[in-house]
Amino acid sequence: MPATPLAGIDQARVNPHPTDAPKTGWDPWYMNCQRVVAAAELRARGYDVKAVGFGRHMVDSRLIDLCDMFHTRDGRRRRFTDPPKTAPQLERTMLRYPVGSRFFVFAKPKGRRRGGHVWNATVEPGPRVVFHEFQDDVFPDGGCTDVYEKAYTRFKYLRVDDMEPDDRVLDGEYGDVPVVVPSDSDEWTPDRLDRVRQRIDIPAFNARYREYCARGID
Repeated sequence: MPATPLAGIDQARVNPHPTDAPKTGWDPWYMNCQRVVAAAELRARGYDVKAVGFGRHMVDSRLIDLCDMFHTRDGRRRRFTDPPKTAPQLERTMLRYPVGSRFFVFAKPKGRRRGGHVWNATVEPGPRVVFHEFQDDVFPDGGCTDVYEKAYTRFKYLRVDDMEPDDRVLDGEYGDVPVVVPSDSDEWTPDRLDRVRQRIDIPAFNARYREYCARGID
């Protein structure tokens, strides 16, 4: 089945904010970009799913966690590109891929803000790179990459259109909090997410990271 273009996917279906989500402070549906990009990619493939929120005591939002959600047809997993690039460098590199290629793009915020953000991107006819924001409808012009360039730095990408989702993601068994759930599910409420307590197993993470660094990007 041909993929649905990301431009045709409704942001409100990818990451619907529950009516009881906090109006101030920590809103799990404004902190869940790593789940949002996966939900958008799965919806492009025809899965009727939505992103689960990200609780304030959760830690499963690292790049390695996102990379482990997909694998090539022969079972290999990829890593994000490194070293990081500027936005123009990123676009030039991504334009080497065929039209229709889809990616997750990660970058660090400029200034003193910590953390990072990840969003979806495609190579479209022209060719041109188009960014797609599904966490919230904050960038109405999906092709306006200069908006991201002004706010972010140290760009990386992961190509995903030629990979397959891990069965655990589809079955809701990827970790103790699902990445996505069926669109009609309402079991992961703000209160339930706030009760989740995740901890990093440092030795296990270090072993995972060594394996991650040895992966290829294609």
